Amino acid sequence: MGIARGNLVRAVSWARQSRMIDDAVRYHPWHYRRVRRLRRRYAKEDPSGQARIRNELLRRALAWASETPHGRETAGGGRLADWPLLEKTALRDRPAAFRLRRLIALPASTGGTTGLPLQLWRSPRCIAAERALLDHHLEAATGLTFRDARIAVLRGDNVKDPSDHRPPFGAVVQQGRRLLLSSQHLGGDTVAWYADTLRAFAPDILWIYPSTGEALVRLLRRAGLTLRLPLVLSASEMLSETARTWLAKTLHARVIDYYGLAERVALAFSTHPGCYRFDPVYGTVELLPLAEPGPDEMAVAEIVATGHWNDAMPLVRYRTGDRILCHPGTDATALMEVATGARPFRALLGRAGDYLLSPRGEVLVGIDHLPREINNILRLQVIQETLNQVEIRVVPAPGYGPSDREQLEHNLRGKLPDDMSVQIVEDRPLRRSATGKTPFVIRAPQVPQ
Repeated sequence: MGIARGNLVRAVSWARQSRMIDDAVRYHPWHYRRVRRLRRRYAKEDPSGQARIRNELLRRALAWASETPHGRETAGGGRLADWPLLEKTALRDRPAAFRLRRLIALPASTGGTTGLPLQLWRSPRCIAAERALLDHHLEAATGLTFRDARIAVLRGDNVKDPSDHRPPFGAVVQQGRRLLLSSQHLGGDTVAWYADTLRAFAPDILWIYPSTGEALVRLLRRAGLTLRLPLVLSASEMLSETARTWLAKTLHARVIDYYGLAERVALAFSTHPGCYRFDPVYGTVELLPLAEPGPDEMAVAEIVATGHWNDAMPLVRYRTGDRILCHPGTDATALMEVATGARPFRALLGRAGDYLLSPRGEVLVGIDHLPREINNILRLQVIQETLNQVEIRVVPAPGYGPSDREQLEHNLRGKLPDDMSVQIVEDRPLRRSATGKTPFVIRAPQVPQ
């Protein structure tokens, strides 16, 4: 990772804890308000008016993309169908080819759900649009927005050293508006602290990964503790209907789930089980039918998407690798309506959260963060052989060296406690499943599942 980018990444991470800076970026007075007004107008338009808005947003996004090195090479122009499908590997190998130079652009990265590290850039317009559209859906469903709600976060944040088992296991930031909780320290011996802290903070929203939410309710039940929360907001992993019901009953909460990507190309929102809708103002979605049948003969389709708002890194026809499960009777025409949000789909398909288990039974999430900001690896696989032993298999890219390994070791220190032994190996074949896939995280049979 370059020094300049690394410093900027650290600055962005620090700035998120400041309410003033966070508001200035996510609620940019020009971009945020314009997107909120456009989304409200879209909801009031008839189908032809909605199509005009979608087409104008797509036209602008394609114009941005045409100015990038990738756009000039492909000469896709103003017709979406003339652009090739964009694979993750192409974005990984040549991130600069998809970037437009802007006066202000903030770095982001993701290890992805497949261990494929990506370096990304986001414009102020993109950051504000993301928050504006999430606020639109959240406010429509609950009357709350991210700006005015008290939010407790139990996701993948590095709150403190995972080897430090002394409370507190969280921190209040943004002038008392947000409580950051460490998922790495959530276990049977600490769950009472989490329950007491959540009661005292009294959040309007508990924002979770499904895996961290499931761990919380499992530990609460085991300890005989009760907790009542108004709203659970789930994102970033697949949420099963069973888990959704379990969260709602145990926490006496309403559960809302949304789907998004670090690449900022698609957004879907679900306020009720079995009912998701894409937001067509956020991005243009194409759904590629797959031959594999879903349960009860429901159709399965892959999500390909073009973001509407990121003029720092406009991605066109990006193959997300994510799939959806459609309701029975969803034919080709209905699939187009699903893509534009006019018709709901049943569920998102994919792996449940990739996580490890500590020797004390804590669920260690955010494992997909391990490849972040590492320039020269092609793929990463995490294998937990026992509760104490983890092996990291690295497929190096040309240029892989000590600095990449040091960054990986740094990332590991933020996610795993000291009593877990970690071995990093390069050029060892990745393990495959019975279906021939190479899972990002593998827990051996002797590790509790």
